[in-house]
Amino acid sequence: MSDTLSRLQTALADRYDVDFPLIADMGANAVRLYAPVLTKAMLDKAWAEGLFVIPTFEVESKNLECPEGKAYLQDRFADVVSRWKDHPAILFWLVGNEFNTLLTSNDDYCHADTGWYPQLNALAGAAKAEDPSHPVG
Repeated sequence: MSDTLSRLQTALADRYDVDFPLIADMGANAVRLYAPVLTKAMLDKAWAEGLFVIPTFEVESKNLECPEGKAYLQDRFADVVSRWKDHPAILFWLVGNEFNTLLTSNDDYCHADTGWYPQLNALAGAAKAEDPSHPVG
């Protein structure tokens, strides 16, 4: 784990200890994470507060430019899913955040080799291969 990610997770410990009870008290039952900051302590705290967690897997467009980058993303996502799939707080897996706003042509969306949607499908397939029990969005 990188030193930066470790510091971020440590700093977030204080936030989820404060935020999760407040979120639960307002009647919410799920939180979406926009950053890959899953820890057992954070998931345990969410579950203890009656909250489900929706982790977002970040996709960097540079990794979609070559077969090696695409394979790297699929492997990395499969690793994240494999590591956390059995925690009861996981509600479902989410790939990217408004990635389609970066696209400018129909080829960017659908081209079999370079389009976003075929790659999204491959990422979802990688997650489902590791965890057939949770949906992928």
